[in-house]
Amino acid sequence: MCSSDLSPRATPATSILAAVLATALTEAGSPTVVVCADFTAEHDDSTVGLGDLLCAPLALESAIQPDEQSGISWIPAGSAPPNPTRELMGPKMRELLIELSHRYRHVIVVAPAVLESADAVDVASQIGASILVDLVPETTAAELRESERLLGLARARYLGRVVVADRALAKQVELPDRKSVG
Repeated sequence: MCSSDLSPRATPATSILAAVLATALTEAGSPTVVVCADFTAEHDDSTVGLGDLLCAPLALESAIQPDEQSGISWIPAGSAPPNPTRELMGPKMRELLIELSHRYRHVIVVAPAVLESADAVDVASQIGASILVDLVPETTAAELRESERLLGLARARYLGRVVVADRALAKQVELPDRKSVG
């Protein structure tokens, strides 16, 4: 199953929730990979990642970063493509998702913030299902309604909202074998 994690506004909580969900699924016996498709977030351009896979002839294995501690695998954002929308909606992204679906039971894609990037709705359409991350109290009711309305425009199933009320998720944290998020 492929799903995208999105939030109304940029927050590290989206990546953290993806890691928590991926760890739980993996511990339950369902191999999971997390793909960072948010080229607007701060990331390490020196690491081979999704943007590099979409724009250059690279082997998928060059971008997958396994986390031995949690058992999950990551594909970081990597270098941002010159035209992220074209790449995220293109045939290489579709082929990548199909390949990952054959290798992993679950593929979780961390997408850009819904209210800050049109790519968020495009990613949700490409993935087929979306989960909205609601960081309380930072997210307003109006932002949630508008985010849900925009996700309704995607050709995808809206799976619902995860409410996160822990302020620690809104701050910079270290994830296993990854650069800090935030």
